[in-house]
Order: sequence, then C-alpha cells, then structure tokens
Amino acid sequence: MSAPIKKSGSRLTVSDQWKRGKILLRNYRVESVLGAGGMGTVYLVNRLADNKQFAVKTMHTHLLLKPGQRQSFIRELRIWMSLPLNPSVVTCLFFRTIEGRLAVFCEYVDGLSIQQKVKNQILGSSTDIVRHAIQMARGIQVAHENDVIHQDIKPSNFICSKDGQVKLMDFGLANRFRNEGNRAELDSRNGGRKRWTTGMTLAFCSPEQAVRGPTSRQTDIWSWGVTILYMFAGRLRWKLGALAPLALDMMRQESSSDESVPVPEYVAEVLNRCFQDDVADRWSNIGEAADALRYGLKKYEGVDVPGWTETKSNHDMSFPGNGFSTQLELPSDWLESEVWIQRYRELDQSGSGFDDFAVPDPEQPGRARAYIDLENYEKLANLYRNKLIATGSGEIRADLVSIMHQL
Repeated sequence: MSAPIKKSGSRLTVSDQWKRGKILLRNYRVESVLGAGGMGTVYLVNRLADNKQFAVKTMHTHLLLKPGQRQSFIRELRIWMSLPLNPSVVTCLFFRTIEGRLAVFCEYVDGLSIQQKVKNQILGSSTDIVRHAIQMARGIQVAHENDVIHQDIKPSNFICSKDGQVKLMDFGLANRFRNEGNRAELDSRNGGRKRWTTGMTLAFCSPEQAVRGPTSRQTDIWSWGVTILYMFAGRLRWKLGALAPLALDMMRQESSSDESVPVPEYVAEVLNRCFQDDVADRWSNIGEAADALRYGLKKYEGVDVPGWTETKSNHDMSFPGNGFSTQLELPSDWLESEVWIQRYRELDQSGSGFDDFAVPDPEQPGRARAYIDLENYEKLANLYRNKLIATGSGEIRADLVSIMHQL
C-alpha cells in the first residue's frame, strides 16, 4: 500500500517514514533509519534473497517537482553513478521511485565516519591519523581522475568500514570541471576550475569557496588538509576553513592535550602546501600529497601502507569483505524506459514531447540503462511540471502522484 499523502497548501508531503519490517520492491525489508532530514530519509534495508544489506537514500517526490532541488538531486545521482567502482568510494547501485519517493540504493558500510572516530577519540596516534588520511586521499583521487570536484570534503563525508577501509561519500555538492571532452580548453583557460555552487561547510571550505570564487582539484586538497588537521586537533578549533594555516601554527607551538595529537613535522610540511592561498602553489594533485605522507610515515614512524598504484580504480576490482560484484546491481523487476514513456503517453494522448525520450538497447549494461532511465525521469518530471503550470489542473497533479506511486 502506498504511503499516505497529505496536502499542505500547494505542496504534497509524505506523512511518515517507512516502518521497520516494511517490504520494498517485494525483496527488500526496512531494518532501521540511518538518518533523516528535510529532503528525505536514509534507511538500512536487507535483501531477502541473500541477506545483503544496503543503504537507501530517499527524496520525497514533492521536492523533485521543485526545479532547483530536483536538479541538485539529479546532478548528484549523475555524478555519483558516473564514478567507476572503487573500494575508496561508496558505490551507488541503482535507483527506483517507490511510493512517491526517489529511492537510491547504495552500498551499506557498517562503521563510523571520520567525524565520529574523532569525537569518540578512536584516532589516538599520528600513525592512525596518517593512515586514514592516505585512504581518504584515494577516494578523492578517484573523483578527480573522473573530472569530479567533490566540493564538500569534511570528516562526516568519509565512512570507515570495520575492516579498515575508508570510503568517500555524499556527492550532493560535487560538480564536473570539464564539459563534453573540452578538458584541454578548460584547463588552458582557468586551470580546470569550475564556478562555485551554492552550499558548503564553512569550517572545512577553502578560501576560494568562502568568497564564492572558482573551485578546482586544489579546493578539495585544501579541505582534505583541514580534515587532517581536525583529526590531530581532536575537535573543531576554528570557524572557517581559511583559518586552518593559523590553527596549524598554533598547534605546532602547543604541547599535546587529552584530546589532541602532536602534528609530526613531515605532516605539517604536507599541510602547509595544502594551505597555500594561491592554488598554483598547492599540490598539483592529491596523489602527490598522499605519497608524501606515505614516505614520511615510513621514514619517521617505520610504518608502510600499500602504494598508490595498487589501489587505483579498476573495473574488475572486487570489494573485499562485503560480497559486492563489480556489476551494477538491479532489482529483478527493474522498469525499463519504455514504461516511463508509456505512462506519459497515457496521460498526454497528443504524445507531445514523446520523441525526446531515449529507449535503451537491451544489450546495454545495467549502468548505461540506469543513465537513460534517469534522463527520462528528469524529462518526464519536467513535462508534468510544465503541464501543471500551463493548465493549473488538479487532476494532472493527482495523476502524477498516482503514477509516481506505481513506478
């Protein structure tokens, strides 16, 4: 049965969360709520067929009807799904519309975020912190190698699995720094930088983000450095990420405390280069910075970590410890693009806009099919929204909600 829908002014809202034990898509049982906010809810679900666990990120459909919020969520999905499978990035598996909500099924990581580890004082030595920092850099490098600037690097956006793997997540502010193959032209013009987009975390943002300037790979490198500094500090001692260099200087002059860990000189040197005001003076790529940390860790603390090239993205890579395959997982009753098209034709007998829809080749792999379905979903939502604006018809609004429930 569909979740009850209430009208609030001109807006439709889902009145309650999915309850524990609810069955989704006939094969996924809701186990618990992992987090909730104004945009939607994140659930832990269990696949009945094989007991695999997934995290499901939802967004209420009435929010998808708002162009700005819908475009933001669709952009996040596009960017997230475009990244190759890699153990250093939380994997987006598939999406569906269930009972008025866009539900994104992704890899579930049973562990703590970097922020939680710091608050619980689990990172008790410089060795622990540096090892985590190197793994964090690997996730960022996966994004950068695929022309994605994350733009929200911070402790809460890294999750640590119980087997020690650190993974980058949450691409809600991410953006691309090239368009349709024009990387060389973009790089020659502005260093591959992208105009800043709305939303950021002030305590971890770079100076260019703080003044809403162009962002680049070096923007993420600054924020990565601030995140490392936070791990050593044990708490947030600054309000703006741009103040991180001053905080680093102060920490180098202080003695250690119950909540902080002394910053080794080799780490301070890496952070100093992260914190250059001129982006050209920062590390050219985060791989170089991570290699510098690895070299210092081995030289001064006698600890080695796997080399950078051993963990680079690989489409044939398996995910140790969680049984994930390298193929995009799809539910057995996946609705193809033809279904989206048919729904629209049933509502609009004129077939207006029908030719704009794409029909996938049956031989295409799951991820390519998902791309096309996502594009069609966005076009369908636009067509419905335009009809609502043009006609002001309450019947069309009711039809939209009904169709969303069936998808």
